[in-house]
Amino acid sequence: MQVLIQDLSYGLRSLLSKPVFTVVALVALALGIGANTAVFSVVNAVLLKPFPYKHPEQLIVVSAKDGQIDEGVSYPDYLDYREARTSFTQSAAFLGESFVLSGGGQPERLRGAFVSSGYLSTLGIAPVLGRDFLPQEDLPGYRSVLLSYSFWQSRYRGDPGVLGRSLRLNGQLFTIVGVLPQGISFKYDEQFLTSFGSWLTKGRNPKLGINDPWGRGNHFSMLMIARLRTGHTLDQARSELAAIAARLARQYPDTNATTQARAVSLSEFVLGNIRTTLLVLMAAVLFVLLITAANVANLQIARSAARRREVALRTALGASRGRIVRQLLTESLLLSSLGALIGLIVASLSIAPITALIPADVPRASQVAIDLPVLLFAIGVAVAAGVGFGVGPAMAAARTSPAEVLKEDSRGAIGGRRQGRLRNSLIVAEVGLALVLLCGAALMLQSFIKLRSVEPGFSTTRTLSAYLSLPAQSYPDADAQRRFAQRLIEQLHTLPGVRSAAIVNDIPLTHFQSGAQVEVPGYVGKELPYADYLSTSPGYFELMGIPLLAGRTFDEQDQPGQPGAVIVNDLVVRRFFPDGNAVGKRLRLPGISDWLTIVGVVRCIHQNDLKEPPNLQVYRPFAQDPWAEIGIVLKSDIAPTALAASLQRAVQSIDSDLPVTKVRSLQKVIDDSVQAPRLTMVLLAIFAGIALVNAAIGIYGVMSYSVSQRTHEIGVRMALGALPADVLKLVVGQGMLLVLVGVAIGLAGGLVGLQLLSSLLFGIGASDPITFGAVAMLLVLVALVACYLPARRATRIDPAIALRYE
Repeated sequence: MQVLIQDLSYGLRSLLSKPVFTVVALVALALGIGANTAVFSVVNAVLLKPFPYKHPEQLIVVSAKDGQIDEGVSYPDYLDYREARTSFTQSAAFLGESFVLSGGGQPERLRGAFVSSGYLSTLGIAPVLGRDFLPQEDLPGYRSVLLSYSFWQSRYRGDPGVLGRSLRLNGQLFTIVGVLPQGISFKYDEQFLTSFGSWLTKGRNPKLGINDPWGRGNHFSMLMIARLRTGHTLDQARSELAAIAARLARQYPDTNATTQARAVSLSEFVLGNIRTTLLVLMAAVLFVLLITAANVANLQIARSAARRREVALRTALGASRGRIVRQLLTESLLLSSLGALIGLIVASLSIAPITALIPADVPRASQVAIDLPVLLFAIGVAVAAGVGFGVGPAMAAARTSPAEVLKEDSRGAIGGRRQGRLRNSLIVAEVGLALVLLCGAALMLQSFIKLRSVEPGFSTTRTLSAYLSLPAQSYPDADAQRRFAQRLIEQLHTLPGVRSAAIVNDIPLTHFQSGAQVEVPGYVGKELPYADYLSTSPGYFELMGIPLLAGRTFDEQDQPGQPGAVIVNDLVVRRFFPDGNAVGKRLRLPGISDWLTIVGVVRCIHQNDLKEPPNLQVYRPFAQDPWAEIGIVLKSDIAPTALAASLQRAVQSIDSDLPVTKVRSLQKVIDDSVQAPRLTMVLLAIFAGIALVNAAIGIYGVMSYSVSQRTHEIGVRMALGALPADVLKLVVGQGMLLVLVGVAIGLAGGLVGLQLLSSLLFGIGASDPITFGAVAMLLVLVALVACYLPARRATRIDPAIALRYE
């Protein structure tokens, strides 16, 4: 221990004696380790933390697929899957839902879920207070609720007497029967779970229909969670479910002819595409750390070369090679530890900006923090970096021979060939890694620019959007929903600053996604195509700036009792009416409507995703097809967000228990829809910038050191007649040779490694030759400048002074 303290004390004094070296190395390490720690904190929270369930690797989620459309499982299909299974031991049904919480001040809209009995036991958890749902609570008439731990703490201050109390959700009273363990949430940070019977309020109905919760044709968004039997695999479960789905298709051709079962692991269901994004960022930030380590290693090599006399003297006095290596590695680890401490500060300051870029639907993003696993990761990175950039210079220094040092000093040489090869190899590696990072950032930047340049098909100027949901208890039927909508539109038009107002069941790019099959007379095809299905009030198309191409838009004549009207987009016309004349023709939406008359044609818009091409779209008048989910759009003469408070007041003047949610300008809606690619693009750009600067500094440092080593040689060359241009060519050529080798390696590595980005790109390939060529040119130009500066200094060497240089 005493020897270690001596080594640390000596190492600290040694670092303080070279403040420039120490500051440069600490800044580089702090950025490298800090960036790694910050990104790892996100990866740890979202990807690596185990799910708080018993053996989560055994859990699977079952949904349905109809052609290319992902759907939920109908309740009767769920019962058949549950009864016929052999691959899993337990299962339950769940349906994510948002609820209006009222009865205690300002109404709130919170996330929850309907779950069947057996849900908690399938997950392998038990309430910390109270009980689980009982089997009879799967039947209509029961309204029980389990609170999340956080909701229990925030609303009831952890009161154990909460059991038996009532909670008003969607205008109905639910009895609190238990409290969930802390940190338990499935995917959307649910604040409570409600009994399944509270969803199945309509009772058993033998008639199949889209609006019947018990109907086999109702696929809503209900999913099935199941636990695999020990020794069974996901593929076995998929085969078994496929066989059951095929049997149901034969047995119920009207509803199940094209329905297939789809099963994924719990991890895939929860994490989705964010896994690829985070793995790409983790790989990128590790590249930054490697480049940083290479840079600091080069600094260490230069410093150890200057300390060759010290090392030779210590060797001559009896220090063993192992003792020399230990001392130098102790200094490296001390340096990396100090860099890690500063890096932790950088990481803690970076977490808030990074999490602000994470899409709101990414699970567990709220749990990102500098916790014990992140601290251990930072310590591990510090140790790995210290050993990585310290062991090579330490081993090289330990091989120093006192006689060799005296011989080299006599001719003015400072370093050996072995160290020169190591420095050159590190520069090649830095350039190669930097090129891969720069290419990745350039690809993401171009992809993001192309994505943001996509015309959505509607106007966002001075437009506010918001959502509200009408609870079934207060608005049980279409007439009640229609009356509310009419009063709402009247109130909205009276708000100061509002130029026009309209409602729609699904605001574009908010990922609500309602759809329906479309059928026209005489259509021949294997299966009916799906279209985006929207219900709008008069004035919607004019407010949104969606061009009318033929016919008319909806007006006050499109009321209940009048002929069913529908507006279609131009893609529907091209698909079903090749002559281009659709107005006056008929279509129907099987399971939703009878035959409808097309009264107008509008231009297609990006309803669901800017990345995907526009889909077929059909619009119904809201008065003829009212919805409980209402999206509000307002065109204003002032800043849209300035209308938020008056919008809430207008709604509550009609119903004081209705909260208005997701209040954003329409431009913010578009910005939020591209949040995931923005996260990748911004962080990759930052990491690539750090890599480029590090590579330039590394090249400059190595070339400067090379010039200082070769001062005597350069003096001899100039004394023998070499011109400054010859010296410039010599030095720059030496540096650029290393750079070109690094560029070649980086291009090869990028062509292979950046294929990981393919699924994240839009409008550009992962091997785009123009991007690779432009980035390589940029890196070569930066490297040329980094080589030129020390080369120019070499041309100014006075031969007379250089010949006396030792």
